[in-house]
Amino acid sequence: MATAPENDRILQALARAPELMTAFSNKLQIRDERPNLHALIVEDQSFSRRLMQEMLHDFCTVDAAEGVKDGLQHYLHSAPHIAFLDIELAEDDGHMLAHIIKTIDPDAFVVMVTGNHTAADVATAQANQIDGYIVKPFSKQKIMTC
Repeated sequence: MATAPENDRILQALARAPELMTAFSNKLQIRDERPNLHALIVEDQSFSRRLMQEMLHDFCTVDAAEGVKDGLQHYLHSAPHIAFLDIELAEDDGHMLAHIIKTIDPDAFVVMVTGNHTAADVATAQANQIDGYIVKPFSKQKIMTC
């Protein structure tokens, strides 16, 4: 799991990018005016990522990313209505990304997705004020109830 200093380093880097944060703020202001829902999936396993994309594509526009860095870039670029974040990512973990997203966008709707459901993961998700939690294997019904 990411450390607090690592989270702080990323947040400080974002603070030093005012043009990026201004563009993101502008996207947030029009998020609810967009005609279609927009989802972001951050999942490093290509099969799970494609499966979630297929389950969601009839209901919303879907972007996908493989890791924390790519996921954050997609989030900043699109200001999605909902983000599905895998907890165990190859380079880091989804908790770090969830914390950053909730810091820069307190109204973000974030759902954690995991194959290893642990009490520690649930506690971290609650501390990050996560809005939903899905345990793999997931189904379309589980995703749609978030």
